[in-house]
Amino acid sequence: MLDAINKWMITARTHNMVRVKIMDLLYEKLPILRNGIQVHYRSPPFLDQAIREQNLIGWDLTVKGLLSKRWGTIQDEEYDRIREREKLEVWYTGDWWSKNLIKHIIFWALNEWQLRNDCLHKEKEQRRKDDQRREYHEEISNLYQQQEDKPIARVKRYFRIPLIDRLQHNPARQKQWIGTIRSLLDKVAMQNSKNKV
Repeated sequence: MLDAINKWMITARTHNMVRVKIMDLLYEKLPILRNGIQVHYRSPPFLDQAIREQNLIGWDLTVKGLLSKRWGTIQDEEYDRIREREKLEVWYTGDWWSKNLIKHIIFWALNEWQLRNDCLHKEKEQRRKDDQRREYHEEISNLYQQQEDKPIARVKRYFRIPLIDRLQHNPARQKQWIGTIRSLLDKVAMQNSKNKV
């Protein structure tokens, strides 16, 4: 995803040393970005002030849109140099560049957060489904065991399918079957208690 920021900076005709240094510093200063990548370029002196200012602001705050104005000034100077050689649209300014760089960084950060959440919640949802499936399997196994130990004629037809096959049904079908059996067993128990009285 940081590749997108790099590609945008190339498209936006970012000063090459600014682009390289910003990518290097983003990797260095934001640990979540590293993924094992460690590249360090010696920065030219004209970038020192921008780097110092950004260090004071905090690199982690770039994801909140805080970027040293010096980066835009450097890019303004680069656009002026380009304009000396060729025609360049007037909207190519350091301010435009800074705003768009911030947008790309924020977009990247939001995507990373979304990926993290998707992964985390997917795992939680899978765990919940697995727990539910185990619960249903346990309950179905107990009901089959009860029917085997103490058969009840009224519910016998619901146990025609072998246990192993019943456990292969989807959870919604298992839940429905458990509900049906529990309801029938409650009716049988109520009827038995009335008959005893």
